[in-house]
Amino acid sequence: MEKQLLAALQHGFMQADVNMPQAFIPKLINNLPGESLLSYLQAELSTATSFTFAVAFVTEGGLLMLKSQLADLAARGIRGRLLTSTYLNFNQPKVFRELLKLSNVDVRIVADGNFHTKAYQFNHDGYQTVIVGSANLTQTALKMNTEWNVRLSSLNQGDFAQQIDTQLINLWTNAEPLTPQWITTYAENYQTPSRPQVINTKQILPKPNAMQTAALLAIQAVRQRGADKALVVSATGTGKTYLGAFDVQQVKPQKMLFVAHREQLLKQALQTFRAVLGGPASDYGILSGSQHDMRAKYLFTTVQTMAQPATHEQFDPSEFEYILIDETHRAAAPSYQRLLAYFTPTFLLGLTATPERMDGFNVYELFDYNLAYEISLQVALKEDMLVPFHYIGVADYQQGDVTIDDATDLQHLVADERVNYLVAKTAYYGYAGEQLQGLIFVSRTEEGQVLAEKLTARGIPSMYLGGQTSQAEREMAIEQLTHGQLKYLISVDIFNEGIDIPSVNQVVMMRSTQSRIVFLQQLGRGLRKEPNKAYVTVLDFIGNYQQNYLIPQAFTAKATTDKDSLRMQLRVPEVTGVSTINFEHIAQERILAAVNSVKLDANRALQLSYQQLIHKFGRVPSLLEVYRDGTLDLNTVLTKFKTYPAFIAKMTKELAPAISAEFQQQLQFVSQELVLGKRPHELLVIQALLDNNMVTTLELMAVLSGVYQSPETLDSIARVLAIKDYYTALDRKKYGVAPLVNWTGDVWAFAHQLSPFEREYLSDAVQTGLAKITSEFNLQQQFTMYQRYSRKDVLRLLNWQHDLPSLDIGGYKYDEATNTLPIFITIDKSEQQAADIAYENTFINRQTIPFFSKPQRTLQSNVEARLYDADKHHVQVEVFVKKSDDEGKLFYYLGPALANQNTSIEVQLFNERKQVQQNFVRFELLLEHEVPFDLYQALSE
Repeated sequence: MEKQLLAALQHGFMQADVNMPQAFIPKLINNLPGESLLSYLQAELSTATSFTFAVAFVTEGGLLMLKSQLADLAARGIRGRLLTSTYLNFNQPKVFRELLKLSNVDVRIVADGNFHTKAYQFNHDGYQTVIVGSANLTQTALKMNTEWNVRLSSLNQGDFAQQIDTQLINLWTNAEPLTPQWITTYAENYQTPSRPQVINTKQILPKPNAMQTAALLAIQAVRQRGADKALVVSATGTGKTYLGAFDVQQVKPQKMLFVAHREQLLKQALQTFRAVLGGPASDYGILSGSQHDMRAKYLFTTVQTMAQPATHEQFDPSEFEYILIDETHRAAAPSYQRLLAYFTPTFLLGLTATPERMDGFNVYELFDYNLAYEISLQVALKEDMLVPFHYIGVADYQQGDVTIDDATDLQHLVADERVNYLVAKTAYYGYAGEQLQGLIFVSRTEEGQVLAEKLTARGIPSMYLGGQTSQAEREMAIEQLTHGQLKYLISVDIFNEGIDIPSVNQVVMMRSTQSRIVFLQQLGRGLRKEPNKAYVTVLDFIGNYQQNYLIPQAFTAKATTDKDSLRMQLRVPEVTGVSTINFEHIAQERILAAVNSVKLDANRALQLSYQQLIHKFGRVPSLLEVYRDGTLDLNTVLTKFKTYPAFIAKMTKELAPAISAEFQQQLQFVSQELVLGKRPHELLVIQALLDNNMVTTLELMAVLSGVYQSPETLDSIARVLAIKDYYTALDRKKYGVAPLVNWTGDVWAFAHQLSPFEREYLSDAVQTGLAKITSEFNLQQQFTMYQRYSRKDVLRLLNWQHDLPSLDIGGYKYDEATNTLPIFITIDKSEQQAADIAYENTFINRQTIPFFSKPQRTLQSNVEARLYDADKHHVQVEVFVKKSDDEGKLFYYLGPALANQNTSIEVQLFNERKQVQQNFVRFELLLEHEVPFDLYQALSE
């Protein structure tokens, strides 16, 4: 330990190329991508034996970011302390009540009015680490703000550690314990910090935000091409009603009709439209119930009223130039159909957050497939259109052998023990603001009814609302929730869409995730912005559900069947802004088990996704449209079915247009190797030939001018497109030996004439590959840092003259022609490898990883000598790493590296299977760049 800390000091303050374990290196921590302070705190907590936080300011959101991990630590018996203050009255009374909920954290209040500390201390076996700087325990400080924090480690007997301990002991000794009585007194005297008021007498008219501006341009483009209908799909809370008003503002119709399914929505919409459009109150009217403003310029009606013949026949069919249908996914109902059959507007706009329907009705078809614009939940969060969320995957209740799963009996779902567990967990994780306004989603009606009764009996007023509940009863229940008479509304699915309760601050999911769409709908119930609502708490009670794998899928921007991506989403969740995704340990294990066991490329799931696309486009979409839409996973389509035409034939049971057997093989080659590959060069050549039939080398160099090249690149492209000159015998059996492109003299051309169908298929594949590679990779560089590559990708990007089987490459391979040496490291060896030889491939720190040579090699062996002294031999060494063989064929690119000559040595390891000692070289590879902290944590876990 002493030697490691000495090396840490030398690394941090004297000589940066000294290698030592990452935990001890002095580190400046900023909130950078993959490097947030929150990540560092979570990493330290995961190995701490105890901890102390001394922070002046604490917010509920900042505390919530760590609560799931603190709960796991409590289960392991790990305790901590927290010191905070009343400085500037920043800490609200409620946050002190939240701190009391932490069963394994003792809390004291520093009475000194000048306490402004921001320090996080972690005790480990024999040493401690402290993070000191500018960041308080708030959600913005932990993830978003520009903060400077320094991490330092010291042996317990070191002077620095003793200084920290002395200061913390003094603060702790003189601080006042946090008690309910203390909080009561504080609350009685608490005054919200005053903020200067800005008085603005000028009326500010609403203006479209960036996303609405883009949507308005898209709708206008639909009209300009002669269409009289358009559909906009926009996530809940993103301002669909304002968008409609802004579009009416740019069209300026003589009369407009706004149609909704509830009168409450009409009143809200009228206020929005008047705020945007202005004009006298007489221009606006409501047609519903007892209000019949028949002649208003802007008329807002319920579908139930307007669909009655006695009502709509009082209007001329062309009376409304502009009709807007809110929540358009409901338009399958006969009432909507009667209304739409009668009126003939100049323009019809549909707005919905949920176009997909379970009953087979095609919303897209209703609007002639004119999908003008789409705003996803992920984009809306990124654009700050929604309130942040803190999602916590909570392990569902388990008693003895009874674990909640898809087949659990009702008696276990509503057992008193499970209800008590629910109450405890929802109280522990809490909610933003002073008043709980929650939604609970359950799996069946009976469960919801009993749960409402049992929660109410425990002093938590709750009501179940089901499909049979009248609209009036629903509206009354919502009123009671917003005014504090109810704490929870419980349902199976009626709150998935169409009901707007902006003040909801806690969403509880007590059922299995059956659909990515429904999951996002229910999550979205709490995301609408509301004054004084800093975030929404989302609690997902995770049992042993077969479809738990849908949870990490739901948080990805595009559908994926790549299990490594899903595991990474669990280990290091990616989410925009200050939102967070956390899992209690047991909940995470349950989801990982589901991911590991599920068959993600099952034909049934692919068929359902394909049908969604058919509904959306009204035809068979191109492969490029499949990729851009994201409903289907491109990798699955091409890996499982070899080509897109083969996939379509399987989905539709129809024969594809005839193409030659030779081209079928070549299309498979393009799909498998180029579209799913990582190098754009071959695709650019094919695109140029599709455009011009024949190109010269000079013309081709212009085409390739925007992408990375080396002197060997052009010859490499030619060999790859010749197929037989580059690929292995096994691949040639799949792709044939006929070249796709010939390079003769100075001219490049297709090797044979392509039919119109063949050109169409090839063009679609090429455009898709280019779109994919361009969006995911930096084309100006040979490799893109921290992206994933297969061995095949790497050899092609390095311009090797021939592809090689993976077994021939193994962990590394040197190519003399290009003087390149790619290294492929699997951190967790397979059981057989681990049993044979005790490799140790765990990172030493974020810039150093050990790597073992092949057996019976020394520092004088040809390849190993080149690696050992790569600078001298000018060898290009590139490092690729994956967690385990379970992660598939793709490795994360960690950048160029050199062997540390001071620590790379010859060793002998015992081969258990062969029962012999074997010679190896143990290299320590020094990466040119530090691995981002989150990726490092995921690979090192």
